[in-house]
Amino acid sequence: MNTDIRIAVSFRGNRKRKKLALLLGPGATDYLLDLWIGVAMSNPTGMLVAWDEHDIALEAGWQKDSKEFVDALMKVGFLEINDDGVYQLHDWEDHQGYVIHAQDRRERAKKAAAARWEKKKNDKKQEDNAKGKQDACVEQCKEHADSNAPTPTPTPIPTPIVTDYCPEPSEEVAEPEATDEPVESPVLVFPLIPRDGDFPVLQKDIDEWQETFPGIDVLQVLKRARQWSIDNPKRRKTKAGIRNHISTWLSKEQNKARAAPGSVPHGKVNCEICQYNQRAPCKNLNKEGFDKERCDSYKPIAN
Repeated sequence: MNTDIRIAVSFRGNRKRKKLALLLGPGATDYLLDLWIGVAMSNPTGMLVAWDEHDIALEAGWQKDSKEFVDALMKVGFLEINDDGVYQLHDWEDHQGYVIHAQDRRERAKKAAAARWEKKKNDKKQEDNAKGKQDACVEQCKEHADSNAPTPTPTPIPTPIVTDYCPEPSEEVAEPEATDEPVESPVLVFPLIPRDGDFPVLQKDIDEWQETFPGIDVLQVLKRARQWSIDNPKRRKTKAGIRNHISTWLSKEQNKARAAPGSVPHGKVNCEICQYNQRAPCKNLNKEGFDKERCDSYKPIAN
C-alpha cells in the first residue's frame, strides 16, 4: 500500500482547481485530495474499475449529490471515462507514476533482499567449511609432528665441586666513634619563608660580623633585624638570601653610626672636627690608637 502521493507546486494556482471551487463551492479541493489519496491506496493504477458515482463520492468524502460531484470533476478535467466505460483519473500515470509502480518497486526490493540474504548464507557456509578444513589440517599436522618428534635427551646434572677453600669473612666497617663535643646552641634564630624553616645565628657568626662592622653592636642590630622578620612574615627571606639580608642590614647600621652627629668613632674618642664635618672615623686615628698630640681638637669622652 502506498504511503504518499506526489503533487506539483504548480497545483496551487491550477485553473481546474479554481473552476472546481466555483462549481462545488469552497473546500472542493479537499474532496479532490481525499479522492486522490484513496485511489493511491486502493487502486494505484488510477483505474476505478467497478466504481460508480456513489463509490467516487464516498471515497472523496462528498456527502451531497454524488452525480453533481462526479459531473463537476469530469467537467473541469480531473476525471474521465475510458473506452471501456470505466472511470479513471485524468493523466494519473503522468502525475503519479511513483504511485503506479510502487508494487513493482516492492517486488524488486524483496528480490534484492532475498539475494543478499542468500549470498550472506553462502559466504558464511564457505567460511565455515574453510575454517573446518583448516582446523582439520592443523590437527593432522600436529599429530604428524608428535609422531615424528625425536625423544628429548635429558639434561645432565652437574657434579658439585668440593674444595677445602673457605672464604674469610669480610671486614666489618668500623662505626664512627661517638664524640662528646657539645653541639653549639644558636644565639638567635631568624624565621624564614615556610619551606626553608629557620636560620640559626651562632656566636661565631656574631664574632665574624662584629669584626667586619666594628662601629656597631652587632648583637643588638641582629635582634632588631630578627624582630623585623617576625613582624613582617610576608617579607621573610629564603635560606639562600638570609646572610646577604643580614649583611646589608649591618652595613646600613654601620653607615648610620658613622654619619650621625655626636657619634663616637671607634677608639672611644670625641673629635670636634669630625663631629662638625660629620665625617667618621677621624683621620687622625691609626692602627696604634688615637694620637692626641696630632689632633688639636682632641677632647676626652665625658664620663
